Amino acid sequence: MTSEPVLEMLWETTDPLAVLSERFGFPSGSEAVAWLRGAVSRYYGMSLKDCQRIVMSDGNALAWISTSQGRFIAKWSRTPEKFARLDAISD
Repeated sequence: MTSEPVLEMLWETTDPLAVLSERFGFPSGSEAVAWLRGAVSRYYGMSLKDCQRIVMSDGNALAWISTSQGRFIAKWSRTPEKFARLDAISD
């Protein structure tokens, strides 16, 4: 598994590693991947094989991942209050 994914910003010209740390709380891409590995396993029952890329914008992140069930794009947000409707219907 790749230890460090490519980190990119979608629209901003900010340093993506600084954004990953300041907005999302991960000091490195490999720390974000470790968290993502646990989330993918816990919530979807899949094992994460690789994370090639993480793209961030505002409070959202998209990760290009390969899992035991195929390739996906995982999305998460640091601003869950913006997604109250999604939270209500996700259960």
